[in-house]
Amino acid sequence: MRRGGCQSAIARGSTSSRGGRAIMIYLGFPRSVDCTVLMVAVVYIQSTARNLLRSHKILLYTADVIFKLTTSHLALAVYECLVEEVPARTLQAAVAIAQFQLLLSDSVRVWRVWVIWKRDVRVTLLPVVVLTAGFAVGMLSAAEAVSYNELPKVLPIPTVIVAVVNTTLCTLLDTPRT
Repeated sequence: MRRGGCQSAIARGSTSSRGGRAIMIYLGFPRSVDCTVLMVAVVYIQSTARNLLRSHKILLYTADVIFKLTTSHLALAVYECLVEEVPARTLQAAVAIAQFQLLLSDSVRVWRVWVIWKRDVRVTLLPVVVLTAGFAVGMLSAAEAVSYNELPKVLPIPTVIVAVVNTTLCTLLDTPRT
């Protein structure tokens, strides 16, 4: 368990992950506002549109789920800053939620590659392998996480890097076709 909330870490002048977490929450707030605005648009489309294609419905519901995961992840981050002791299960939940966010968002990218390449499964094979490997490593790290200081030891290759690799790969596959 980790002691000391965000305020105490900042007051001590600490550059630990706790103080960094408070700064990340502050910097992540505009992204949450963007997600909220996007979610209002998605709800509007869902409530007013008639005869949506099945693929559009799936994308809109995926956006719903990603928004709910983002909101719960932000709520856990705020909670971690407010409590004196952060239980390991809270950290594990935050890491697991982040992994599901990456899984869903990268799945949409892989789906787009699949559609652009006229549903050729061979083209999406490498992005799916990268996506699955990143999710598996991330979920294993979530199960093993006990504190923020130990997280880099548990997670040798941050799954964010794997997500960036997958995003780059999907973008490179999209570019010649669009």
